[in-house]
Amino acid sequence: MISEEQVLECILTRRSVRKYRPDKIPAEILDKIINAGIHAPSALSKQPWRFLAVSDADLLNRISDYVKPLIYEKLKDVSSSSTKRYLELIGSENFSLFFSAPLLVVVLGDNKNPLSDIDCSLCAENMMLAAHAMGIGSCWIGSARMVEYSMDLMSELDIPEGFHIVAPVVFGYPDENPGKPEKNSPVVYWR
Repeated sequence: MISEEQVLECILTRRSVRKYRPDKIPAEILDKIINAGIHAPSALSKQPWRFLAVSDADLLNRISDYVKPLIYEKLKDVSSSSTKRYLELIGSENFSLFFSAPLLVVVLGDNKNPLSDIDCSLCAENMMLAAHAMGIGSCWIGSARMVEYSMDLMSELDIPEGFHIVAPVVFGYPDENPGKPEKNSPVVYWR
């Protein structure tokens, strides 16, 4: 049995990694990460997820190049300093939306299940925590969902009919050790 301290340590030390080594993730490690994902809770145990693993660097670059201008359009009028820095990054020709990670795993949700986005989000978090426990970094790339606007790229990804993108998450061996981000104090209402 794992200890409370081990579980909390994994949760409290997981970070969104944005710089990766080029080393590939072995298939058996990916299997463990996905296995952790499918053990997430789901409403009525419907388990509405499917997984798409993409390691083709050319395809990832084309997705990134397609999505970056869409992000820019959506955020160009936001005035926060962090948004401005991000827009400068995505404006760079060499910037990869996927931070040059060697693997993108897309958690797909069943269109017929109205709770699939919630269930698939829980699944993705399990995967990210499992990866962290194995020394593998991850980062949820939510804006990559905009690839759904491209019929050509969606066709190339071969997403099963009746499913949609919920959680695009990159995985790789970290080439950085992100510091602890500042967290707001929780606001709790007791009744």
